[in-house]
Amino acid sequence: MIGRSWSVPYILDIPSGVMKSKGNHLIVKVTNLDANRMIWLDKKKAKWQQYFFVDITYGPFDASNWTPLESGLVGKLRLETGD
Repeated sequence: MIGRSWSVPYILDIPSGVMKSKGNHLIVKVTNLDANRMIWLDKKKAKWQQYFFVDITYGPFDASNWTPLESGLVGKLRLETGD
């Protein structure tokens, strides 16, 4: 694994010596935001909370009415050389 990029500017530098002259493969794993996962689970009425969780009014927490946020690989993936 080269690293993780979880906030702006979403850049990873590949150290010299890691890449071969040819035959390299790049695998990019993208995950969703936790908030979007909670929205989906609450809309499906899935039991996901492992503890007593309340909202700001001390009512049962429910994210089913939240608007999902843009997440994941939204734009193009770009590889640049340092040359």
